[in-house]
Amino acid sequence: MDEQRKIQDRQGRGVVLSTERWQHIVSGHPEIGAFKEQIALAVESPTAALPGRGPGEEWLYLEEVGPSRWLKVVVAFDSDGGGRIITAFARRRKP
Repeated sequence: MDEQRKIQDRQGRGVVLSTERWQHIVSGHPEIGAFKEQIALAVESPTAALPGRGPGEEWLYLEEVGPSRWLKVVVAFDSDGGGRIITAFARRRKP
């Protein structure tokens, strides 16, 4: 069974972190494994937010958490306003 974590973003939209996406994140970025709560915090209250590459995509950043200076979380929002976390990873440079 695919468990998912539901998070509310700063605009009140629901964002899901599925088990499948969490496994994707930690398999590609094992250093992020201990920072699941900080990923949720980046969605709830990011330090910075930028539009992503595609329609409905947002890049959310949280400063001074995780294994580097920034934690980046990529969220894709559907036309109904619901979102899902695509990936998350550490970044050294400011967004």
